[in-house]
Amino acid sequence: MMKFGSDEFFEYLGLGLCADPWPEDLTDTVVRVLYRDLEYYRSEGSRYRDYLDDADEVIDNVVIRVLTHLPDIYQKCCSRSAGERNGYLLRMVENEFKSLIRRKKRSPEQPVGFSREEEPASEDEALSGMEYRKGAAPDFRFDEALFSDEADRRLLFRVTEKICRLKTDQPEILLAFLMNRFIAEFELSRRNGSPEMVQAYFKDKTLFEARDMIVEIYRRMLSPAEIPGSVFKGLDEKLGMPAGSGLVGDRLFDLREKQIKDGTTWINRKIGKKEAFKEDEKR
Repeated sequence: MMKFGSDEFFEYLGLGLCADPWPEDLTDTVVRVLYRDLEYYRSEGSRYRDYLDDADEVIDNVVIRVLTHLPDIYQKCCSRSAGERNGYLLRMVENEFKSLIRRKKRSPEQPVGFSREEEPASEDEALSGMEYRKGAAPDFRFDEALFSDEADRRLLFRVTEKICRLKTDQPEILLAFLMNRFIAEFELSRRNGSPEMVQAYFKDKTLFEARDMIVEIYRRMLSPAEIPGSVFKGLDEKLGMPAGSGLVGDRLFDLREKQIKDGTTWINRKIGKKEAFKEDEKR
């Protein structure tokens, strides 16, 4: 069976969309592919497991959106990699869950289907992440003035995006680096970071859940400023790559201390050792 991000699926889609009329089985095939690829969100292992009762309707909304905008999605994704296509679909699902959670907080009785006035943000708008369970991220203490300057925030976004776009088939290295930088910045007794603490924070967490923790820290640190959608896009695309029967992001974080240290050295060389959250002279 084809997968949404595969070249096989997009070749099939391209041929079908060019036909006049479209093949009779085109819509049914797209629907089957989407429901199978999104089955994870109906499982107890889903990071939205607190909303399993609403998962079917959320996925239905995503399927309808894809079918409604199928030619546009094909044009936008046909030249992209499998990981980028899967990341695009993943962001649609996350936007839908985010919209659901926001509405439930405002009005618990409001139905899941989104209204015309409140469609989920597009991938090019503010960060297409999800709401996070209370206590999911470390309670670092932030100086309110740390990123009050817009130039500092732009630097943070630029460097983080650069890190997330580094080419690697082990996105856990990127996650470990970002968490290690937070530890170095905000735990004054550990100015060089702590691979042991990284392991402790990510213990028994999937890469998706580790990503959630990182984004939550950014949100707390930068509130009320919004995070551009491009910042974590490279990371999301890597987590959305197929791996076995699931996605890369479904696997558990299992880096050893040495791997975290080696990964930190590699990333520092790639981005420039002084190019961290702020330039040294701005500390």
